[in-house]
Amino acid sequence: MDVRKVAKFALIKLGFKVNLLGFSYLTYAVELVVKEPRLIYNLHKDLYIKISDHFKVGSEIAIDRCIRKSIDDTFKCRSLLEINDLFHSKIVEFEEKPTSGQLIGLIAEYYNLGLYRYEPAYKKTRR
Repeated sequence: MDVRKVAKFALIKLGFKVNLLGFSYLTYAVELVVKEPRLIYNLHKDLYIKISDHFKVGSEIAIDRCIRKSIDDTFKCRSLLEINDLFHSKIVEFEEKPTSGQLIGLIAEYYNLGLYRYEPAYKKTRR
């Protein structure tokens, strides 16, 4: 399964709005982290620079702001407790908002562990 499709599936399930730039940046970030796991340890110097080069954005700070805004908006509306459903265990508490790195890492692990294969919505859309 394509990494980007799984990342989009997971983010939509978590309640992220697809019309925000942060959504596109997050899906690409997950794709990069799955391919090169070391990128998760240096967001600003490695990961965000690669994202800004890909999307032709002026700075990695703009990437960080868009991702952060997307996480903040989703947290305000939904509190991101669906992360617990994705992993079938308690990962986050009610008032806990994950950082950008934590969210990217969690979605990458969701793909690496193949947990998306057990989702009823994924089974219906699979061809």
